[in-house]
Amino acid sequence: MTTETKRWRFWIVNTVTGVKRREVFPKAGRWKTMLNGVGDGEHAFRLDDKDTKLPRGMWRSLSLPWASTLVVCWDDLPVYAGIIIRRTWTAASNTLVLSHKEFRIIATKRMLYGVGPYDPRSTITIANKSNRGLARAYAFHALIDGGDRWALPVALPDDQAGEWTREIERWQFRTLETLLTEVQESDGGPDIHFRPRWTSAGTLEWELRLGTPRLSGPTLNVNVSAPESPAVNFTEMSDGVMQLTGLWGLGEGSGAGRLVSAQPLPEGSRVPFLDTSRSFPSVDQQDRLNSITTESLQTSREMTDQWGFGLKGGDWPEKAIPGATVRWFHEGDAFTEPTPEGGRPSYLIAVAGDMTDSPTGLDFQ
Repeated sequence: MTTETKRWRFWIVNTVTGVKRREVFPKAGRWKTMLNGVGDGEHAFRLDDKDTKLPRGMWRSLSLPWASTLVVCWDDLPVYAGIIIRRTWTAASNTLVLSHKEFRIIATKRMLYGVGPYDPRSTITIANKSNRGLARAYAFHALIDGGDRWALPVALPDDQAGEWTREIERWQFRTLETLLTEVQESDGGPDIHFRPRWTSAGTLEWELRLGTPRLSGPTLNVNVSAPESPAVNFTEMSDGVMQLTGLWGLGEGSGAGRLVSAQPLPEGSRVPFLDTSRSFPSVDQQDRLNSITTESLQTSREMTDQWGFGLKGGDWPEKAIPGATVRWFHEGDAFTEPTPEGGRPSYLIAVAGDMTDSPTGLDFQ
């Protein structure tokens, strides 16, 4: 099949089973998938259109928040899947708007165990794992290790042994999102992405992708300043809002007995002292706190340089996945410096799209 014959397709599937319920045909929409966070989107349907009009009550069932997921496909390749969390019906225009968020939103509403009999002394011990192994184990307990409506269609990567042992005490009531964020922010911690894909049975599953520490993917080569460049709306941003020169990491405990990790100013910095503290209240090991504080500061020592553009035409939907490499060329202009010979390889952190053949943005660092 040639690129010219491909098109956007949309499906609503059962969130718990991944089974397709119906192909649907929005009139307008947008979506965004991203690393280390939760992308989102919104699609509008005219329920009086011939392709969209269904028997009374069917759209209420199809759009039930949390129970239904909207999948955006380039032909038959899922590029985004969002769990429907809000629906808005406007009778005057016969328009139903579905708002949705990426699968990781579930992590904000799950612990490693469900609601049931409570023993404050109970713990879940995860022993001898790397940071990737910890993330995998957390996802297993919170998303798979359970019965009906607890187990979700998530495909896990291979396990990985390492130096870390973590005891998750029930009395702390830590969400999966809190635990995944801690892993991401550890020294050498992996980038995390849940990527939707069809199984051989035609159902939806989410592949848990864990970087080492970065994810990998295809390479897109783009000459931004070429006369016929497919890149549109090139932007460059340098963001110093989160920049720091030093960080106090605050672990478990209180008062003089609290665990503390001090990460000071690097030599040669040109900015004034910019220090703060960040709390990691469940971390009860000094070496673990040092690791997390070090990584947290590393990501904030310098301003963040980020570039972006949209792409028109071509095979970008197959290649533009978070973790891919964008090797871009720019001859320079009034602000942007020329890229080195061979281009600048950058890390794709987010992809956004709409109903056209061009994404509204690729963001890379």
